[in-house]
Amino acid sequence: MRGAAVAFGVAGAAIMTGVPAAQAKIQIPHFTAYSYSAKISVKGGAHQDASYPTGGPTGIVVDEHAQASFSIDDPFPGVILVASGKMPGANPTGSTGTAAVVNGTWTNQGNTWDEVANTKVPYSCGGTIGQQYSAAPQLRWTRSGSAFHFTAHVLNDSLTVLGEQTCPGNALYLSQVDIPAYSTTFSIPMRSVGSKTIVVAVSGPLAHDRPPTNDCSYSASGTCTFNTAWQGVIRLTRTRIIRF
Repeated sequence: MRGAAVAFGVAGAAIMTGVPAAQAKIQIPHFTAYSYSAKISVKGGAHQDASYPTGGPTGIVVDEHAQASFSIDDPFPGVILVASGKMPGANPTGSTGTAAVVNGTWTNQGNTWDEVANTKVPYSCGGTIGQQYSAAPQLRWTRSGSAFHFTAHVLNDSLTVLGEQTCPGNALYLSQVDIPAYSTTFSIPMRSVGSKTIVVAVSGPLAHDRPPTNDCSYSASGTCTFNTAWQGVIRLTRTRIIRF
């Protein structure tokens, strides 16, 4: 607009002098938002018992009892919650975390079969736990009614059992648990948004994502039970207040 001067009036509106009033105001939407850094910290475990028919070649596993413990830490540097109004463009609805930090250990104890002595031979082994592909965790949210509703992909990946090549037993079924088992949901009421710190308990797997308890046997004639669970908190720390 040639030769037009721009000044700012009340309510944050830009006013152009020397142009018709109908064209003079460019409205800046009003909103209040809070920026948080977030961290999800959970601890969990798994337990597996399996048995197979005795007999067969020397070295075959006839029973095993495995367990694991693990921790997962997810940092999310930017979580913006809009308490009122609408930000230019669209209100944020998600955040991608930096790489999850996974630590853990596993053990497996059981018996193999000695065909010559016609008896069981005990064994024991173990190792550490990591993640398969180091995919970044995800946090998604929507505002509905008087709360923000979140879905957290605590581990956007599967855990993997490291060191299993030293073990005569089968790999702990933990490596086969699908990614959805590490997702959960939670809500934050609007009255809490704006607080310096928000802490919410989280746990999983959710009922519809829980792995089957009898589907971890590597032998069609064997029997097996498997369980895994995890719990912890998400902590949000306010870093900025954004108002326009």
